[in-house]
Amino acid sequence: MGQPTDSSPREDPGVYGATAIAGQLAVIALAACGRGDQSQPDGTRADERFAAVERAVFATDSASRIDAIALEAAAVGPRRSFRARVISARDGRLRFEQSFAGGETYVAAIGPSGAWEWDGRSPTVTPLSAAELSAVRGHDFLMLAVLPRTRLVFERLQDSVAFDLAPSWAAKCRDVLGAPLRIYYDGVTNLPLGYEVRNHNGTGAADVRAVFGPWTRQNDHMVPRSVTLHQGTDRYEFTFTRIEPVTFSDSLVIPPRPFRR
Repeated sequence: MGQPTDSSPREDPGVYGATAIAGQLAVIALAACGRGDQSQPDGTRADERFAAVERAVFATDSASRIDAIALEAAAVGPRRSFRARVISARDGRLRFEQSFAGGETYVAAIGPSGAWEWDGRSPTVTPLSAAELSAVRGHDFLMLAVLPRTRLVFERLQDSVAFDLAPSWAAKCRDVLGAPLRIYYDGVTNLPLGYEVRNHNGTGAADVRAVFGPWTRQNDHMVPRSVTLHQGTDRYEFTFTRIEPVTFSDSLVIPPRPFRR
């Protein structure tokens, strides 16, 4: 997430200000650099580990055919509730939506031509800063954990670590601002357990911890029932109501309005 103050970029409307789009391609290119780690000493072992994670979540015979995952969740935060929708492609493209009581909406997207946010009413969209991009990416949830090297700068694997007392291994990565981000996996099943990220927004606790709820089988896939975000004393509960493979359309990341100048 680089984490938003509220677990969600718009649970507290008005947190973000306008930023120039000039740096967005560089930011996305930095995130894509994680895919270049094959030349590092950890490269082959990392390939094997992340392939095991994909097999654990998507099943051996179907992992390569997963183009994107769509998930929907009912979310409860310390101030209000909302509905969340995430559509996330293998290559890192992402669309994140929120809807609140009273008709308020929020949409953010990360695509090859930039990253933006829109409140559903404004005549323009606003480019995301690196901090805001990190916050939106933190809501990638499942695909962030399964395919981190297409979204983050991967550094190395860490063996024999513990996450909530569970034996696990971890992937040490960095977000778009260079802050450490660790993703933890069950030492036996290779299913994601959670991740630890940095809140760059300057409001609220700096460290955020995401914990996946119990995993259950759904058709050929394993899916988490929930994810809980812990930010200081605040908790945000996302209970998933839908998780399924989909085809990602480029139209999902095309801005619906002109960029704000």
